[in-house]
Amino acid sequence: METTNTRSALDIIKTIRLVKTFIKLDLKSDWKSALFTINVDLNNKQNYNIDYRLGTKHVYIVGGESGNEFTKMFNSGVVPKTSITKPFTCDDISNRVKFVSEVPSDINILQSIFCIDFYEETFIDFCEEYSYDNDSITALDTFNEKVKRTQLLKSVFTGDEITCVQDYINDLEL
Repeated sequence: METTNTRSALDIIKTIRLVKTFIKLDLKSDWKSALFTINVDLNNKQNYNIDYRLGTKHVYIVGGESGNEFTKMFNSGVVPKTSITKPFTCDDISNRVKFVSEVPSDINILQSIFCIDFYEETFIDFCEEYSYDNDSITALDTFNEKVKRTQLLKSVFTGDEITCVQDYINDLEL
C-alpha cells in the first residue's frame, strides 16, 4: 500500500529527468571504473551535469579467456541482459579485450543527487566524515561541487520535498 509520502516522493521524482552518457572506461586511475556524465534536469528549472562512476564490479570483460567466462554468465542470465549497455574497447592491443558496463540505475543516481545531509558542514567536517585529505585540492573541489548541487536542489524543491524523497530512497535500500 502506497502512503501519502510515497506518492509525494514519486511525484517529485517524476519531475526529474536523467540522461546518461557513457564517457570512458578508466582503468589507469586508483579507482578503476566506467565514467558516465549524467545530465540532471530538475523540474525544468535547473539543469546541470554530474560525473558518475561505476566501479569495476559493474564492468564485464568480453573477449580473451576472461571474456569467455563472462559470455557464459551473460548467456545463462547471471548477468542480466537488460543492465548492459553497448560494448566499449580498452586499449589492450595484445588481447583485444572488450568491456561492457552496466548503466547506472536511476535510483542510485537519485540517491547521489539527494545525498545532501552534509550541506551545512564545514570542509574539515566533510573530509573527516568521508575520509578525504583536508589538504587536497581534489577534496575541496568535491566539497564545493556537492555544496553547489545542494544549492541547486534547494532552489527547486522545499526541504520537506527533499526529505520526502530521501526517506523514500532510504526505504528502498532496506
